[in-house]
Amino acid sequence: MAINFPSAPNSGDVHTVGSIIWKYNGKAWDSLYEPSAPAQVGLSNVDNTSDEDKPVSTAQQAALDALTKDDVGLDNVDNTSDINKPVSTAQQAAIDAAGGGSSFDQDLNTTDSPTFVTVTAANLSATDVYAGNVGADNVDVDADITTTNLDATGTVTAGGFVGTPQTLTDAASITYDLADGHNAKVTLTDDRILLFPTNVAEGASGVLTVTQDGTGGHALTFGTGWFISAGAAADIAALGAGEKAQVTWYAHSTSDANATILPLQ
Repeated sequence: MAINFPSAPNSGDVHTVGSIIWKYNGKAWDSLYEPSAPAQVGLSNVDNTSDEDKPVSTAQQAALDALTKDDVGLDNVDNTSDINKPVSTAQQAAIDAAGGGSSFDQDLNTTDSPTFVTVTAANLSATDVYAGNVGADNVDVDADITTTNLDATGTVTAGGFVGTPQTLTDAASITYDLADGHNAKVTLTDDRILLFPTNVAEGASGVLTVTQDGTGGHALTFGTGWFISAGAAADIAALGAGEKAQVTWYAHSTSDANATILPLQ
């Protein structure tokens, strides 16, 4: 198709024919092609959509719909809710190995973890049974178990877990034996040092209530092994007559424990 250009153009003049723009360079006309629609560059099916707004294609959706648990390496997993999950084979084996049918035979006033043994006539004695209500309804008495073994009364003191706080002796250096109970109390009559507890097991914890005497203002220094996580020892020295502070502690090992000091109302 012949193009009718201006007869006397100047350099820089433009001339449009259809979708093509021509520009005169001073000697000849140069073509400046500017497509006006995606179809002119072979993209008639493409929308000018940003990446974040692009939809899932038909093929992509079909591929996603066809995915199974095998495709993601979970062929052994069932779609079971947590509350309805069964006991696994390994869990059941561990439960069975814990010793079903055994009875509790442990002095609770200890820092060690409880152990379980099967009760026999050989280890059933007055030291094992704290009973004020043991009778024929509770015990199947035979030749190996006599009333001599079961004629016992006593109180289970669970110092390692719960129970009435032990009273520490007020002295220049205050000792704290966990065999007598994890929870304790002490009344200060002068400046004192609290030694690190004895019979400490990793993971042990307890509460110590510190009370000032009728004078008040006595300092309590924490010995080696104690670390104050919150509050300060000065909070105890700042207490007046008869006022109290609570020291809550947790043992990270047998030689160190973190403590929090909180004045009580």
